[in-house]
Amino acid sequence: MGLSRVDGDLNVIGNLSASTVSFPALGIVNADVSASAAIAASKTQTYVSKIYVQDDGTDIAAATSPIHLVRGAGSGCCTILSLDVCCIDAPSASNEGFTVDLKMGGVSVLSAVVTYTADRSDLDVMEGTITDASHDHDDLLVIEVAALGATGTKGQGLHVELRMTETYPA
Repeated sequence: MGLSRVDGDLNVIGNLSASTVSFPALGIVNADVSASAAIAASKTQTYVSKIYVQDDGTDIAAATSPIHLVRGAGSGCCTILSLDVCCIDAPSASNEGFTVDLKMGGVSVLSAVVTYTADRSDLDVMEGTITDASHDHDDLLVIEVAALGATGTKGQGLHVELRMTETYPA
């Protein structure tokens, strides 16, 4: 059967049956979905943002801290989008600074640690390069901070933000 074209509005009283329907981008918005639609949680994706901080006013110190336990459904349910590192007061001496790593099971998920040294300015944001973005239910992601140098200001006011998406069980 050939293609029929309707120029203008079309009002169908009764049922409309089609084998496929194509909607334009942003053609269906939240208000178009009924509260009783019963969309399964497994069909949704949640944006997750986790923060790790060390307070301003004291030098950044070595630390290992869990930042996120993956709660999504099954294998590959969590995708790391980014890891950003910022320091309020950057290190001041050329041999001072710190590194930040993101690990799962003791193994880095970055191509290299994020290194913040005196060549950075206050409040510079540095992004880690993610090499292992896909994670499974019950994976524990850990932030590891290491101090560099023996004397001088290592930096103060550390802020690390981890952004991910997770798919949850029904």
